[in-house]
Amino acid sequence: MNVRHVALIALFLSGSVSLIDPITYVPPETGARARLRLVADEDAPTHVSTFPTPDCQSKPQKIASLGRRLIPDLGYGRRVGVPLGEAYNPKVMTEIYIAANKPFPMMFYSFTGSSVSSQSCSTQVVFSP
Repeated sequence: MNVRHVALIALFLSGSVSLIDPITYVPPETGARARLRLVADEDAPTHVSTFPTPDCQSKPQKIASLGRRLIPDLGYGRRVGVPLGEAYNPKVMTEIYIAANKPFPMMFYSFTGSSVSSQSCSTQVVFSP
């Protein structure tokens, strides 16, 4: 068993990430919204989630699994009109609406080669419509 397999098994057992979790992020339908495109490397499966609260103490909400993955149809390929979207392979991108002018904390897990890289709640952004 190589290092990558051990790392993946550890993540699945810890409950930190599951590539088969359903999409739980629900974009806002009213109020000021901004459009956001997320793009991953095609060869690096990437799991993207957000937290409902800026302090990241709440349960993460899954946005998408992008790039090469075992389970199809996990939130990739959605489009909400961000310009130049046709330039991207739908399997490595997704577009979503987010609440504008509010922090939007994100969590990324990316599996490349024999390593797992993650950023959890270290990426907080605020977008304007």
